[in-house]
Amino acid sequence: MSQTVSLPFSSQQQLLARLRHLSRLETDFILLTGPKGAGKSHLAHQLLEQTSLSYPVLLDAKALDSHEKFREALLSQWFAGAIFDAQDSLTISMTRLLAKSLHKRLLIVDNGAWLTDIQLQELVELYATLPAAIRPFMVLLGTPEWAQQVRAQIDELSPSQVLEVEVPPLTASDLEQLWHALKFQPP
Repeated sequence: MSQTVSLPFSSQQQLLARLRHLSRLETDFILLTGPKGAGKSHLAHQLLEQTSLSYPVLLDAKALDSHEKFREALLSQWFAGAIFDAQDSLTISMTRLLAKSLHKRLLIVDNGAWLTDIQLQELVELYATLPAAIRPFMVLLGTPEWAQQVRAQIDELSPSQVLEVEVPPLTASDLEQLWHALKFQPP
């Protein structure tokens, strides 16, 4: 069983403030990148807890292995109790369901490398189609190499303003703090 630790890493606080600021602007498609162990998931959880956006959702692309599961997981959290067809594209469902609930929402996708091309295309289509006032603020987590491939794919689909935010590796002080909180001996 994994242990949850919530530490305000000094090296990540500016990034968290920047993401919260970006969520209030029209920059709504963020690729949050960094090496494994840099704290991308930790940062995403902090954003989820501190956001002022409606209906914050965190999905793990690795666990949602089909387009239908991904759509159903997302739409059922954003529109609880709504009736939708998981076979419809996200844009069709969102356009229909948003008429009853006009709010800017937050979507964080962990393990973004596991998104299929269709899922990625649907997220880009949401970004390109919906007006900025109701377009979801989307943060996809992955490695810099993955982000480079995604940017090339996105530019082919719809040249847009996708922003990459890099999470630097944790500082020695942050790593020591983490090891201490987990009650482990540093290597």
